[in-house]
Amino acid sequence: MTPTMEEIAAMSRQPVAFVERMLGGQLWDKQKQIAESVVVNRTTAVRSCHGSGKTHLSARIALWWLFTRPYSAVITTAPTSRQVTELLWKEIRVAYKNAPTVLGGTLLPRAAKLTVDDDWLCIGFSTDDPVNFQGWHSPGGTLAIFDEAPGVDPEIWTTIEGVLVGDRDRLLVIGNPVEPSGPFFDLFQRSGDDTKQFHISAFDVPNVKEDRDVFPGLCTRGWVDARREQWGESSPMWSSRVLGEFPDVDDFTLVPLSWYESAVRRWQSLNDSNGWRTEVNIGADVARLGDDRTIFAIAHEDLGVRSIERLPKADTMETTGAIVRTMEDHAARNVRVDADGMGAGIYDRLCEIYGDNAADVVKEMRGGMRSEVDPQRYRNRRAEWYWMLRERLDPNSEAPIALPPDDRLRGQLTAIRWKLDSVGRVTIESKDDMRARGMKSPDEADACAYACALLPSSSFVFV
Repeated sequence: MTPTMEEIAAMSRQPVAFVERMLGGQLWDKQKQIAESVVVNRTTAVRSCHGSGKTHLSARIALWWLFTRPYSAVITTAPTSRQVTELLWKEIRVAYKNAPTVLGGTLLPRAAKLTVDDDWLCIGFSTDDPVNFQGWHSPGGTLAIFDEAPGVDPEIWTTIEGVLVGDRDRLLVIGNPVEPSGPFFDLFQRSGDDTKQFHISAFDVPNVKEDRDVFPGLCTRGWVDARREQWGESSPMWSSRVLGEFPDVDDFTLVPLSWYESAVRRWQSLNDSNGWRTEVNIGADVARLGDDRTIFAIAHEDLGVRSIERLPKADTMETTGAIVRTMEDHAARNVRVDADGMGAGIYDRLCEIYGDNAADVVKEMRGGMRSEVDPQRYRNRRAEWYWMLRERLDPNSEAPIALPPDDRLRGQLTAIRWKLDSVGRVTIESKDDMRARGMKSPDEADACAYACALLPSSSFVFV
């Protein structure tokens, strides 16, 4: 039976009833509490594990707000256009089209826009321009939804405060707690009557609690167990993506000092026992400007970095010759060359020198390219290589590697920071950000990351 307009209006304070009756959906207990919070609280903030149904919920709250409040507005955003159109608005479209009751309005086929009437609509923006968010004052009340909220630009947070000025206006922000700083983090550090905070751990999700598929699509006990095996319960990613907790600030140091000192002890043991007896890879970070030097990291495949060698800045041909000599001196299997900037010419010349064997011997290392191993986990190849280095240095790993007692390398690796981006991918801070903190270019660390990277087997054939 189709609800009357009066019944629909009554649902303006009954979001769960709207989802169940008008959309034919079902919410689990935490989702119900969050939806009901939007009725009465100016701001509802949710820090959540991965796979809790947060985007599913946001989409249905958007439709509830729009269709129970004449001449209202819903503004949705996420860190990227893809996240707006392919995640949140995909869920909005599914809920709208599958509703057992005809909701009305016009949903554009390709744009993130659902219109009921003039000045009565739901619209999605990426966070490219704060101006997009200005002027959205609606007599029926404006609801702003930030999906993957930690990645939303701080300027958007500031702008939206100037939009949500009426008693009927609301803000819903939901995301994985990936970084212990910024506007999303700040919402969970304050107390007050205008903000309701929610926390969802994977262990709150019905599928995990009951160890069965109660709500298809949510995280499961098997997923949690796999993440425990992959990351370990001490990992910042376990904290964020499984427990729904903000990782501790100290967790964002790439290599804790204690790990480096353990690696030096392993290096000393290998030196004392003359145990450096596996295949050699060389990582080459090529000098560019000023006083920079070309850095060679001499690494043994299974054991770690044996030595760091430094070459004064030289022209392309001299540097190429130095790489060839170093390869011969160490009987190296391959060299991994930083192929951005000046390194590109050196890489090309090395490929000429090694001819038919170049694909086996010379590896092109370009950190900004898409991850080869797992693009969903790593923002780019630089993040992939550095995270591999971190994992191989973990004292609790199966076979932790060694590093030399080199002060420059020690200072760089223990100062570099990492974080998770708005979609949970590992990201290593940029060199510009490091310079802003007073650090020089991490040349020794880059060379080690290249040398220790476990390149996909398809990249080369062993000779």
